[in-house]
Amino acid sequence: MWKHKVVWIFLVLLTGCGTVSSTVKQEWTLQNNLGAEYIKSGLMNDAKLHLLKALELAPQKALIYNNLGIIYEYFNKKEEAKQAYQKAIELDSQTPVYQKNLNSFEKEYSGTITTFKQNPKRSASLKTSAKISTSKIVITRTLDPKIKIDKINRVVVFAFPENQQDKNTLEINKMMLELFKLNISEESSFYILEDYEIKELFGDESITLEELNKSSKVVTLNKILSTDGLFIIKINKFNDNRQKDFELKNYYSTEKKEFIYYQQPYIKRNVQLSVSISFFEGVTGNILWNKAYEDTISTTYLGDDKEAIPLFDKQLFKDFINKPVEDFRNETSPQQKLYERMVVIEK
Repeated sequence: MWKHKVVWIFLVLLTGCGTVSSTVKQEWTLQNNLGAEYIKSGLMNDAKLHLLKALELAPQKALIYNNLGIIYEYFNKKEEAKQAYQKAIELDSQTPVYQKNLNSFEKEYSGTITTFKQNPKRSASLKTSAKISTSKIVITRTLDPKIKIDKINRVVVFAFPENQQDKNTLEINKMMLELFKLNISEESSFYILEDYEIKELFGDESITLEELNKSSKVVTLNKILSTDGLFIIKINKFNDNRQKDFELKNYYSTEKKEFIYYQQPYIKRNVQLSVSISFFEGVTGNILWNKAYEDTISTTYLGDDKEAIPLFDKQLFKDFINKPVEDFRNETSPQQKLYERMVVIEK
């Protein structure tokens, strides 16, 4: 409320500074300028009301259309915004700020800039003597997320390793699943169910990943578990290469009064990992998100015993799994869009 009062007092003082020849002009100028100040304050609904009132009083004023274009953009009404900017140029081709706003708009939404062409006779007859003031503003617009999951609350996560016979791949798949569940639960509002074995849910019926990718199977599975969504993590490739090596080091011996050199053994570990992660919507079985990740992750361990190194090093694998979790969070979160435009008031 206090913002409204401050803006109102400011504009009353602003419009009262000079002599006006018309009550109507005083009123539409006040309404436009008030709308412009509301835009700068981020009060877009209030700004729209005042600008529409100004337009009723002065339907041939370019600056009103310009400011309305900013409002329409904010509410994601792209066609109305473009028409408003074009109308401002048509009414006043002498003020470059209108073309600048249109250029910025077109570059952002289509990547190309076109100069709005108007009637040459009309353009030649238009000369403005209005004294205006422009202000650059940065507006934050919240857009819908790329993937809507607001109705998904209970989810389950399954692991499907490519190589069902390799013990290491099976173990890594299980550990990656646990790490993914831990991270995704921290970044979302999901309630994640405990682990389930597919064979326990479908009885004696064997189920493959290809069959589970069918929407009917996903719907059946979610009905059995009373869930709204389903993650599938699949290890496509896992290669664990460990090489012994050493580093020449030294220390100074006060007893011998010289540097003592020795070999420090270590093991260089390179893990080639390829993982695909899919997310299905439970009611329809439709796939909402599907991405593959591949990387070689490396680290070193002191010593020369390869077998002493654990198969699943959480520190080594966490950065790898953080990437899909971050991607999923970004695509399911509201998007913030920033854009710059020029708002115009008449003095």
